[in-house]
Amino acid sequence: MQRLALAVLLVVATVVAAGAAHGAQTSNLVVYSEGSSPVSVPRLRLLDVDTGASRPLEAKRFAHNASWAPDGRRLVVEDYGLRGADGPRLRVIDLRTGGARGITRGSSLDESPAWSPNGRRIVFSRAPLAGPDDGLWLMSSTGGAARHVTYNRFGDTCATWSPDGGRIAFARTRNGSGARDLWLMRSNGRGQHRLMSRASCAAWSPDGVRLAISRQTGRVIPSCGCLATDLYLGDADGGNRRLLVRNGGRATWSPDGSRIVFVRWEGGRTHLWLMNSDGSGLRKLTGGTRSQRAPAWQP
Repeated sequence: MQRLALAVLLVVATVVAAGAAHGAQTSNLVVYSEGSSPVSVPRLRLLDVDTGASRPLEAKRFAHNASWAPDGRRLVVEDYGLRGADGPRLRVIDLRTGGARGITRGSSLDESPAWSPNGRRIVFSRAPLAGPDDGLWLMSSTGGAARHVTYNRFGDTCATWSPDGGRIAFARTRNGSGARDLWLMRSNGRGQHRLMSRASCAAWSPDGVRLAISRQTGRVIPSCGCLATDLYLGDADGGNRRLLVRNGGRATWSPDGSRIVFVRWEGGRTHLWLMNSDGSGLRKLTGGTRSQRAPAWQP
């Protein structure tokens, strides 16, 4: 346990130092998930997009779908424990101290958390082990009771807040095939409506004007049964869409809005790529025999 705490503190020192060094400049750190396949239970790693250096966040713990607090020093993650067979439950990691604590528990699977821009709330996907209450839930970032805001027996996931905190975009699974649509709602759960069909995860630009959207192509990836996606750029209302990159998906913007890190399918694996927000300057960041996914750029 002491070795694990020391390892986390070493990462903490790097993250805090990086933030201090950049000051008002944009951060160069991205947290992401890495596993043996695109659907295996992964572990979290940190990547410097400028140097390409990568290191484990918690080498002995399985976790996925990390989301940064707006201060850039805490993460809420989908935690699977030391064996990769527990949960998932939501867990907050404090990168200043190396401490961590669970904020959900009980008979449900809690996944895909997203921290609100003001730091007060977390939206996440919940699938109770018993009962029909699948959908998105809202809770305080300190834990406590959660409120059910969307209902879908096939699951709602990949929620993301608009930069002003007023809206939440999310992916709604239509049926057992994995086909999804992109939906939008106000942050109180009202005004739910479909924004785009055959679309999965979306990422807001820092100014709230644009969305980087993973559009499902209908092609199935044989190695995992996943639906392939292309990455599009569109207005926040879903209009004026244009293709950024084929076989791209699950994007995250740099804090200044100039660059995008995204997941790209290569054969049966997923790796991380970097590009300018206009689609130029494509550069591969990760590779190898393992799969990387779910990037999140440090604020």
